[in-house]
Amino acid sequence: MIKEELKDLVLKLLTKTGYKDYLVRLAREYRHNDTPEDYNKALKIYYFLIQLNDSSAMNDLGYMYLEEKYFPYDPKIAFFWFSKASMLGNKTALSNIGVMHYEGLLGKKNKKVAEECYKIAAGSSNVAAMYNLGVMNLDNKNYQAAYYWFLKASELKDYSAYLNLLYMKSHNLIDISDTKLDELSMNFSELNEIERGLSKKH
Repeated sequence: MIKEELKDLVLKLLTKTGYKDYLVRLAREYRHNDTPEDYNKALKIYYFLIQLNDSSAMNDLGYMYLEEKYFPYDPKIAFFWFSKASMLGNKTALSNIGVMHYEGLLGKKNKKVAEECYKIAAGSSNVAAMYNLGVMNLDNKNYQAAYYWFLKASELKDYSAYLNLLYMKSHNLIDISDTKLDELSMNFSELNEIERGLSKKH
């Protein structure tokens, strides 16, 4: 019991000293370890942060209801947490709501609502939303729009968007110079890729 109280005290001290982002990163590391014990550690941190209205913790908890690991798969609960995070201004959560509508995870697909969510989030420089707009336009064979969004996301160091630009060039879907691609590739020379989660459609 004393051990648990000490853990709670450490969490409170870290939060009060401005280390909320650190706690979110720590919870994500526990989640990625993929063991029941570490998953429970992640949950403890997330629930603690949610009490403080932390939108990143809410967004991550939404992911967990779609992972089918230690929670039953439940897109409605995921949507609940994404919505709460979005209302607090979390644009990645808004992009995730767009993905759910685009993929029909809530029932019927609604690409119009998905696009609206992506565009609002992309307007705040959310890279996931930019990438998703690129994918949506690529799916619709609107190659110039897809190029525009993949380029913007690539310039903000999104590696998946860069790979899509390479794909589009190799299939003669866009005209982009090798010089520009080389310039963009410099963004990823030291990039440490981590799991992207739902906010990236593909």
